[in-house]
Amino acid sequence: MEKGISTLKRFEKVKRFFSLPNGRFRNDGFDQKLTFKNHVTHLKKKCLEALNLLRVLGHTDWGADRATLLKLNRTLVRSKLDYGSAVCGSAKKHVLRALDPIHHQGLLIALGAFRTSPINSLYAEAGEPSLEHRRIKLAFSYVLKLKSLPRNPCHDVVFEAPLSDFSADSKSEPNLVANTFEHIKNAKINLKTIDIFHVQCPPPCIQGNENVDKLAKAALNRASCSGKLICWSDLKPKINAYIHTVWQENWDAEGANKLHEVLPNMGEDLHKRGEGASRKRETAMCRLRRNNLFVMPVTAFTLSGIF
Repeated sequence: MEKGISTLKRFEKVKRFFSLPNGRFRNDGFDQKLTFKNHVTHLKKKCLEALNLLRVLGHTDWGADRATLLKLNRTLVRSKLDYGSAVCGSAKKHVLRALDPIHHQGLLIALGAFRTSPINSLYAEAGEPSLEHRRIKLAFSYVLKLKSLPRNPCHDVVFEAPLSDFSADSKSEPNLVANTFEHIKNAKINLKTIDIFHVQCPPPCIQGNENVDKLAKAALNRASCSGKLICWSDLKPKINAYIHTVWQENWDAEGANKLHEVLPNMGEDLHKRGEGASRKRETAMCRLRRNNLFVMPVTAFTLSGIF
């Protein structure tokens, strides 16, 4: 009971900080009711400026190649969209949907696709998940890392306080935190097996190899090395595999999509055979695969051999 009261006091301090007029955190605006509308508006403005650079470099005739543009999109645009997603992911869905066109526009420029291209085809062609899947993945990693840091001020807020406390006086809902625990359960990850990260100060100096051997043997006797506890970072491959499975299930539901015949499994790269091609040729092949497959009287097997 006392732990729950202390957790609520910490949360009240956070709310008072955000309730300041024009309260800002690392140049990202937050509104008083934590709806994150100001943050989304400010974020869209910054991302649109970064997209202008992609437009200059992504000319369909002489622009940079597809791989370079996708890397620039991840660096300049997606990094901004990912920042703070563990917190802003609790906003309403219609608020978060305002960021989807920014993500789609970056993929359109990098791929040179038509504006009428299906969104799921863009994800499959570029090998980029949706922002919703990105938020799930980042929140997944954040919760697992936070579990290994019990001294972190947010640890008790996430693992001890009831979820109803977050939305007591706010229009936002803690859906991201609640959904993250559901995904952890679906991924069959036991939070009790995550080792606690201990911050230890190294000794000022180590004299002789004998002391080094003693410290090494002492490290081997730790519980984390016995196979019972694991570091949270060792679960990253399992997180990626789970997100890929969810993404594949959504793609399998797009059976009527023309690109699904050529690219049935997510993660396949159809562009390896076309490495070194000009930007104009890459754009033409990309548009042909997604939009004009139905006008060509050839099979998907033939198309996969051509490209």
